[in-house]
Amino acid sequence: MMLSLRCPRPLVLLASFAALLCVAGCGGDEPAPATPPGTAGATPPGAAGAAPGTAGAASEQAQAAARVEADLPTSIDVPSPSDPITSLDVVEDMSEAVANSLVELAAVLRRRDYGQVDDWLAKGFAGHAPASLPALEPELLALGARRDGYDPAGAAIVGPAGFVASLEQLLSVFTMLESVVIKVKGAEFQRAAIEQGRVRLKLSAFGLAQGGRPLALTLWGHAGVVRERGRWRLRRFSAESLSAEHRSEPLFVDVTAGAGVANRRDIFGKDGQTLFYWNGAASGDVNGDGRWDLFVPSTGRSFLYLSAGDGTFSESSEAWGLSAERDGTGCLFFDSDADGDTDLVVSHVGWTRSDGAPGGDSMRHYRNDGEGFTDVSEASGLNGRHVAFSLVGGDFDGDGWVDIYVCSYNRMDAIYPESWYHAENGTPNALYRNLGDGRFEDVAAAWGADDARWTFAAAAADYDEDGDLDLYLANDYGENALLQNQGDGHFVDRAAELGVLDPGNGMATAWGDIDRDGRLDLYVANMSSTAGNRILSRLVPEDDAGVGSTLQKLAGGNSVFRVGDDFSFERQPAEAGATGAAWAWSSCFLDADLDGCQDIFVANGFISGESAADT
Repeated sequence: MMLSLRCPRPLVLLASFAALLCVAGCGGDEPAPATPPGTAGATPPGAAGAAPGTAGAASEQAQAAARVEADLPTSIDVPSPSDPITSLDVVEDMSEAVANSLVELAAVLRRRDYGQVDDWLAKGFAGHAPASLPALEPELLALGARRDGYDPAGAAIVGPAGFVASLEQLLSVFTMLESVVIKVKGAEFQRAAIEQGRVRLKLSAFGLAQGGRPLALTLWGHAGVVRERGRWRLRRFSAESLSAEHRSEPLFVDVTAGAGVANRRDIFGKDGQTLFYWNGAASGDVNGDGRWDLFVPSTGRSFLYLSAGDGTFSESSEAWGLSAERDGTGCLFFDSDADGDTDLVVSHVGWTRSDGAPGGDSMRHYRNDGEGFTDVSEASGLNGRHVAFSLVGGDFDGDGWVDIYVCSYNRMDAIYPESWYHAENGTPNALYRNLGDGRFEDVAAAWGADDARWTFAAAAADYDEDGDLDLYLANDYGENALLQNQGDGHFVDRAAELGVLDPGNGMATAWGDIDRDGRLDLYVANMSSTAGNRILSRLVPEDDAGVGSTLQKLAGGNSVFRVGDDFSFERQPAEAGATGAAWAWSSCFLDADLDGCQDIFVANGFISGESAADT
């Protein structure tokens, strides 16, 4: 997806299942927000800016539906089981079954097929109508955004018809409903002949409201669930909170197709699409016209998009000699020979078989002569076989030539990590030193940079301000590394000493100054898993300081580290923001709103086929 900046007044938090942007406040006073649309209590949940009377009519419909439903309770209680099932395996199997059922319900809501919702409501259902919650005082966020909250204490109690009508009302404010997701954040089940239990739910809806305004609704609640007629259904629903975050106009607009860079791949698992690795992208001025061009490796072929200077691109891989490049992973534009042209290196997944024969594919080095690319991999030595997922360029020895660091993972199709939190059976990373004569030499082992864990990505910066480039490595299934450059052709891992081991499922990392103190802070993108947190919450005591807390960290999301005067780091609390980005991948710092503060952009998502239940 390519996103184009539309206006200089961004949303504080813009989230979809493709990406997440966290706009920083730099630790100082925030600018006065724009006057929010409407006033507190003037509109129902998510209906800021809706036409007068529209929401009221919908509310009357829900109330009318409620009036015809007899025998409703006077209050909604969802008690914990009196005799809970204690087998963790059984509880999680049941939790996952409930979660999968609710994935199907979310898909029905996303299609606005409200006539089907009743299939997920048990006989005798009663619950809070989420669209009936009274409005609280709105919270004015930075940059013209606003968060509206609603009081669950004032929720109307309805039966099946009223509940369906209320959901329809709640989502009716969306002119375009991009996603609806229901997550099971916690669950406990009763030991009984009929399968039943209590779950904590989070419903998230995202899309555009009237006028193209971005809107995100978040509903939390507890539900009594029961398995009836082969499906888990809601017996009770108690609303815990409801909020609506919105802004008068979007920060970014998707222009992928119009720009000429759209390319849709098959769904994972379809037509042989079973690769365990994914593709990156590189940007740089390929043809010397002063414009940013794009290179995108992909399965079966790659794409070179040359900028026309008017917001559009032309695909030119064949004309520039890259038609044979396919199935690459990471890629990097750099001037390998200091001739002023932008050259290209592409990483691949390759290995050496037990009998010494090559497997997979090797790296590729393409030299740019100003009119096209020529494969010079064999001559330059940038042709090693690594399970290479990403690349980092930088002058690591201070000789004026750009070197290449290769992040080497391992083959998930052949080898499994030996540990969830301390795996060391990855493959060695490589550091190709640019010798300045067109050749490169792998010096990783000699320089102490051949970390052999499951390195997914890395970032280079002179974090300690001693004049040479250091490296931070984001490792999957374990601890990360901070390779401090000693300036003498040697690196030392100081991650443990400086407080940035960050055990987890490291996917990406970036350096940036989040507090404007002139020093580089660190951001690490990790996995955040609802199921993982749910399971670990049952296994690990709150005061655990051992392996249990390490495991909880694995599913806990991203990390923000602020550097101190002595160049050690302190992890920032989750309340500081930017840690929740779902299943995160690549990340970068940028000043999205041009206010002089570093914001964070995080790509996220997960493999999915026909339904989110198969992730």
